Amino acid sequence: MANGDDPLVYEALRGLPARLVTFGIEDARHALPAIEHTAEARYCYRCGTPYHYALTYFGHMGRYRCPTCGTARPVPDIAARDIALAGPDGARFTLAAGGESVQAATVLPGLYNVYNVLAASAAALQVGVPLGQIGQALATFAPAFGRAERIAVAGAEVRMLLSKNPAGFNEVLRTVLSGGAVPAILVAINDNIADGRDVSWLWDVDFEMLVGRVDRVIVTGLRAEDMALRLRYAGLGDESIEVYPEYEGALRAAVAQASGRPLFVLPTYTAMLALRDVLRRWGVVGRFWEH
Repeated sequence: MANGDDPLVYEALRGLPARLVTFGIEDARHALPAIEHTAEARYCYRCGTPYHYALTYFGHMGRYRCPTCGTARPVPDIAARDIALAGPDGARFTLAAGGESVQAATVLPGLYNVYNVLAASAAALQVGVPLGQIGQALATFAPAFGRAERIAVAGAEVRMLLSKNPAGFNEVLRTVLSGGAVPAILVAINDNIADGRDVSWLWDVDFEMLVGRVDRVIVTGLRAEDMALRLRYAGLGDESIEVYPEYEGALRAAVAQASGRPLFVLPTYTAMLALRDVLRRWGVVGRFWEH
């Protein structure tokens, strides 16, 4: 199986002897006005010519074609159509495959998670699960720990959205802000091996979209100061940034600042585990392997 909207993946697999099943999004209403600077696939892997993108959904995901050798995005075998995004609350869309379709809903937020749902659906179809049963399963799916997980804390709701690369972080920010301005977000950045030791990728994230749309950004993690510096260059004033060296203090401050509204927590991988450990000590979650 391959994401047909991603030339990095499709080009790596399309020459293999096995049958290749592709999935992708078929809804131009969600296209961006131009290819993003975070795009990692700009040149044809066959001949080196710059791709022509008819549209992109985010990063380098979209409808691409090489004007020289003709390499192009395939018509997907499994597609998401008529997508209705509900901001941080998930999405609804038509899941189509093999001439059939079913209405699907997911609590996973953002267009990027529509791709994750498509990948899982494609795998299920290949092992014989009927399309209707896939739709039913999606409706009852609960997110894995740290990945759009919702946690009740002191009468508030914490929503944990793992953020670990520029394209993904941009989509998380768009999703968080799609419902309007928010009182606070918590960003937790670590540089352990599981996160990636080089945090220069933070400069490729469009934190500028936070300006005027979030009252306070609480920052924590091993690279909290680096994150705070990036936010200052993005245009946020010092009065909008709070740096906490300890996870627990950061989480308490962020919950208080959220004032009863959902608190969006955007951590790298090991920072997410550290924050969940705080929540476990507070008695509101179990150990992640128990889920």
